[in-house]
Amino acid sequence: MPGQKHVFLSTILFLIAMLFAACSDSDETGGSQSQGGDVSSESQKETLAENEHQSSQEDQQNNEENQENEKENTTTNSSDNSAPQEESDQETKGLSEEDARQLVITFQERLFVPVDEEYRVKDFKTIKELLNYIQEVTGDELAESFVDQYYEEREESVYFLPQGMPPLFDSEKDFTLKRTSEEPERYLLEQPNSSDIHGSFTLHITIEKANDLYKVTELLMNPS
Repeated sequence: MPGQKHVFLSTILFLIAMLFAACSDSDETGGSQSQGGDVSSESQKETLAENEHQSSQEDQQNNEENQENEKENTTTNSSDNSAPQEESDQETKGLSEEDARQLVITFQERLFVPVDEEYRVKDFKTIKELLNYIQEVTGDELAESFVDQYYEEREESVYFLPQGMPPLFDSEKDFTLKRTSEEPERYLLEQPNSSDIHGSFTLHITIEKANDLYKVTELLMNPS
C-alpha cells in the first residue's frame, strides 16, 4: 500500500507539473502574439499617418498651383481688358489742355521766325519753304494769310515786314478749351487778355484734327 500511494502521488505531481508548464507556454505565446499584434497595429498607424501627411502635402501643393494659375489668368484677363479700355479712353479724351497749350505756343513761334539785323529770315530762302514750315501746325489758309501780311521774298531771300503784332496767346495765363464738333474733331480755345496795342480782348483760337494731326485753323480777337 505505501508503494502504491507513492506512485499515485508521483503521478499526480507529474500531471500538475505538466499542466503548469502548459499554462506557462500558453501565457508566453499569448504575450508574444499580443506584442506582435501591438507592433503590427503601431506599424499600420504609422503607415496611415505617413500616407495622410503625404496626401495633405500633395493637396496643399495642388491648391497653391491652382491659386497661382488663377492669379496668372486674372492678370492676363485684366491686361487684355485694360488695353482696349485705355485706347477707348484716349479716343474719348481727345485733345488735352496741355497739348493745346503746346500747339499754340509752337504755332506762334513758327509765325515769327528768327531774323537778322536787316529783318532777313535766317533759316528759309523762299516763301514756299516758310509756308511749308508753318503749315505743319496750321491750316493752309491761316498760314498763307500770315505769310502774305508779314513776309516778302526778294533777292533770293525772305524778309520780315515790321508792323504791329497781332494779339497773341499768353502761355502763363488761364484759358478754356471746349470741344465744339465731333466730325471733324474741332476745339475752341478762349483766353481773356490785354496789351498796350489792343487793350482788353478775348482771343479765340480754333483747333482742328485732320489726318491724325491737330492744327490751328483760325485766330480771332474780340474786344472786351
